[in-house]
Amino acid sequence: MSIQPKTEPGSPPILSSTSNKSLETMSVPELIEILRVKWQKEDYDRVEDVLVEREKKLKTKAGELEEKFQLQSLARIDAEDKLKKKEQECEKVQRLYETLFKGVKESGLDKETIENLRKKNKVLECENLKLLELKKKYEVDGNAVDELRKKVAELEAEKKNNLDTTTELNDKNGKLVDEKLKAEFTFSELLDMVSKCSVRFWMSDASFDGEHDINKADDPGFPSKVIEEVKEFNDEINDGSLPLRRNKDFHQSHGAAAAEGGSKFQNIIEISDNDHDDDDIPISRVMQAKATESRKRKLPFSQSCSGNRSGSFG
Repeated sequence: MSIQPKTEPGSPPILSSTSNKSLETMSVPELIEILRVKWQKEDYDRVEDVLVEREKKLKTKAGELEEKFQLQSLARIDAEDKLKKKEQECEKVQRLYETLFKGVKESGLDKETIENLRKKNKVLECENLKLLELKKKYEVDGNAVDELRKKVAELEAEKKNNLDTTTELNDKNGKLVDEKLKAEFTFSELLDMVSKCSVRFWMSDASFDGEHDINKADDPGFPSKVIEEVKEFNDEINDGSLPLRRNKDFHQSHGAAAAEGGSKFQNIIEISDNDHDDDDIPISRVMQAKATESRKRKLPFSQSCSGNRSGSFG
């Protein structure tokens, strides 16, 4: 407690710089001591407020404790009533048991009945032991099941990883298939370009029988027929309706074309509808016409084809 020294005579005593918070923490004797030293009215009022507030808190706390005590008393009374009821029920059951036991003694059970009851009791005890063993076994099996569940969880995780890997591989395979299709499409376009270049080269350079030039034929209608046939062939290539020969058919028609040296151009480049089931590599009618042309000029077929390629890509 911090008490300031008394003031000089003639000056009004004032309360120390003690705050209300410090006053609340002081005990009653300390507060009275302040009143003894300080006699101003405001000091009395401050101390009175602190004491009144403390009294209110104490009354509130006392009321709460009283209410709690009453609740505990009611709970105790209720428990005592329940206990009395249970005791009465136990006494009633005890009296019934004594009455039944007395009746059994008076009537007297035969030894056979007692023996049967003992056997039943033993059977029940054996079943109880079996149940205990089954319970222990169940606990052991439960541990094994937990281990199996862990393994199953690991396998599920591995399966998920495998599925992810499979999905990734399928995506890569799909991309490769797309690239393959693009390459095949590009290759087919290149084949079409080669066929078109071959036709153009043949139209510009090739002659029908070595003596008649396609642009200077004796028959005025012949060049127009050839050009018409070639144009029709070119249109068939463009719209994809042209049936193509294969290697075996080419070799068969090669000899026939050589034997028919004086036949017209449309008979040379004719293709049968049944000629595309034998082999794997298609050969266009232009290549067949070039083979016939090489026969007429007495040139090797490979030289004619090489000239065709150089003319196509030159």
